[in-house]
Amino acid sequence: MIFAHGPLGYLLALATEKVWRKTEYTQKQYNWLLVLGFIAGIFPDVDLFYYYLFNASESHRALFTHTPIFYIVVCGVLALFAWRIKKPMLLSASVIFYIGTLSHLLTDGIFAQVQYLHPFTQTFYGLGDVVSDGVRSNLLALNFIIEGTIIAAFFYTLIRTHVERWLIRIPLVTTLLCTYALGVLLVSLSNAHVAHLPPHMYYDDLDNDGVVNIQDRDMDNDGTLNIDDNDSDNDGESNPFEIAQFSETLAGVWYDRTNGGLLQIPARLGFITMIDAPRILLDSAGVSLRAEMSADYAHNSAEYVTSVESNNFDRTIENIHTWLEHQGRLQQYADGRDQIGDILFFKNGFIAMVVGFDNEGKATVLDVSPQREVKERFLSAVVADEGEILERGKTLNSAAVNPLTGVE
Repeated sequence: MIFAHGPLGYLLALATEKVWRKTEYTQKQYNWLLVLGFIAGIFPDVDLFYYYLFNASESHRALFTHTPIFYIVVCGVLALFAWRIKKPMLLSASVIFYIGTLSHLLTDGIFAQVQYLHPFTQTFYGLGDVVSDGVRSNLLALNFIIEGTIIAAFFYTLIRTHVERWLIRIPLVTTLLCTYALGVLLVSLSNAHVAHLPPHMYYDDLDNDGVVNIQDRDMDNDGTLNIDDNDSDNDGESNPFEIAQFSETLAGVWYDRTNGGLLQIPARLGFITMIDAPRILLDSAGVSLRAEMSADYAHNSAEYVTSVESNNFDRTIENIHTWLEHQGRLQQYADGRDQIGDILFFKNGFIAMVVGFDNEGKATVLDVSPQREVKERFLSAVVADEGEILERGKTLNSAAVNPLTGVE
């Protein structure tokens, strides 16, 4: 959820008035308490400043500001102090702040996941853990329908509270309802044009070793690094096969025209860029590009153009190229042969990943370009558009891979 945290905090402050309002307040005090509810709804995302400005090496939801225990302690101590010194305004504020922050953490669990039981366990939990696969694949759309409903309820409440004249209120409410209906329609239509990334890769801990999958270089704890393991998540399907399968779901996804800008909000909504494609495809197979690059950076940071703390660390062509070169996985394109998972570096700066082969052994790649529809295309067609290929990066274990099909 991106835009509805504040409105939900406000609405809950209003709905729980009987809980926190134990004395009479002036209208100004009352309004400020409702505003505090709005602020509280947003507050846990204060850790995004740390994420974007200092260290993006792990999810901001892994920080203490996204754990219920932090707000239980802070708000509990504040409430106890307010009760002890007989300050009802401060007591009400502490209750409202707790309700608002808790609402943020609960709604974060609709599409993403949160460490609800921290510090007792570092495990992330969310709605995706308890719903069917069909529902899980549509959680992003569900998330934004709920978000739109909350925002609509927020503005309706403001109109009902502050607009007394019906001649003004009726057109405002009508506009709000039409906007809401249009929003639901757009979300439903766009659901087929955004990338539905596998949430288990980012928050689950397959081998229960205390390291979430996105940071775990040996996800199934079999002693073989994911990048060298033909089935990194031990689900019976090889990494090349999973890449080929997931690539099909990206056909028709909308290109991120901001190229990762606007605080990566379009990227979080499921829009992708050329540089996102290799990372997303590897993630789908259980191979974390960031984890592999981070391990290499810790050993040898030479030639990396950003630090590992940068949120663009694994979204930079130069860094991906450096990692492959450091690991001895980079080769001249004229040498060797294409396999699923290979990253191809074109002379003009374009990159693409091999995702399949036809019955005659002709390679296909996921073509992600702002000039063309995102889809699988024959490599020869992409070469005709983009020009010469200079190098090939071998991201997966090449053992036991059929040269015609690219899978085991």
